[in-house]
Amino acid sequence: MREFKDKVAVITGAASGIGRALADRCVKEGMKVVLADLELDTLTRTEESMKATVLAVRTDVSQAPRACGRPVAAKVFRIRANPGAV
Repeated sequence: MREFKDKVAVITGAASGIGRALADRCVKEGMKVVLADLELDTLTRTEESMKATVLAVRTDVSQAPRACGRPVAAKVFRIRANPGAV
């Protein structure tokens, strides 16, 4: 079986549904998880309930790449700058 411990997963739609289920599984596998979602309140509750090393980032990936390229790039830099949280 492939080892995922200490790998980093960035999961969009992570505040609920399939995204949250995937995030839960990644945490159980020992991964460091970035929770990305548009719904800030739900995202915050999800982050608090996971009781693991996760980083929640409010992100809208529904726009065309040109429209959201800079904001998403800024989130990536924020994630890289905060390695202790991920």
